[in-house]
Amino acid sequence: MADELLNAVVRLEAEIQQQLEAEQGRADAWLAGVRKELTEEYQQIAEQDETAGQQARAAAETEAKELAAALVDDEMRSCRSLEDIDDETLVEVLRRELVKVLPEQSDDHQDGES
Repeated sequence: MADELLNAVVRLEAEIQQQLEAEQGRADAWLAGVRKELTEEYQQIAEQDETAGQQARAAAETEAKELAAALVDDEMRSCRSLEDIDDETLVEVLRRELVKVLPEQSDDHQDGES
């Protein structure tokens, strides 16, 4: 009877060991599946982030080019408007500015004499 009981315990231990190994195999397979899913999800998110970054850079570049073009257009309009100023007006503006910069003299020698 002791031998039968001992044999039953050994069989039970072997069965438990098999069940543990089978459960460990299922757990390992499940973990591998979860790792694969997470890796794929991470790669997908990384690709989406890269795409979003490229789109943001392209949009910023386009916006910067448009702003630069608008600034150049504004400056060109300003320059064209300056071309329309007659020489007499320019000389008068220059004279006013020179008076601010140069020290006063008693005679400006405009008549060519000292």
